[in-house]
Amino acid sequence: MSKAFEQLEQQQSKLEKNNKRLNDTNDMLLEMTKKQRLMVGSSEPSREEITNRFRVSIYKKLAALEKQLLQNQTAFTDDINFDDKDPKKMLKLKVQIHSLIEENRSLRDQLSDFQDLYDRVMAEIRSANSKTASSQTTNNQQQGNSAMYASPTTTSSLDQDDLQPLQVNVIDSDVDGLKDK
Repeated sequence: MSKAFEQLEQQQSKLEKNNKRLNDTNDMLLEMTKKQRLMVGSSEPSREEITNRFRVSIYKKLAALEKQLLQNQTAFTDDINFDDKDPKKMLKLKVQIHSLIEENRSLRDQLSDFQDLYDRVMAEIRSANSKTASSQTTNNQQQGNSAMYASPTTTSSLDQDDLQPLQVNVIDSDVDGLKDK
């Protein structure tokens, strides 16, 4: 009993020393942070203030993830202890491994399908962008060409359905001039 009391007293004295040392270091750290805040200035937010803003949301997210993990425990994580000489447990482990491999394949297939879909969508976007760019340059060229080739008397568009014959007014003096040539 006396040895136990001595050990407890020794542990208590060690704890008191450690506690005093921790209090001293905490005081030093407090002083250092106060000095740093004064050096940085109050107008500029410190890193601590920025992280404190998001600390609550991070803790909430971590708590939600932890709760989700606790609710969704599977046999894969629960049954870690096994004996390699026990055939039932080995068979159970083989089944678990096989189901994990199948799930992994399924996830890989889904990922490759998603990557293929992403590649197709990006190719369609690129082709649409290139078609838009080429059609804009073609339209600009056609507008320039139509301005060069269209006569001032034609004011309608050049669609196939809207084509009308050109009206020509001939003056007698022009006909006489052509006959002489």
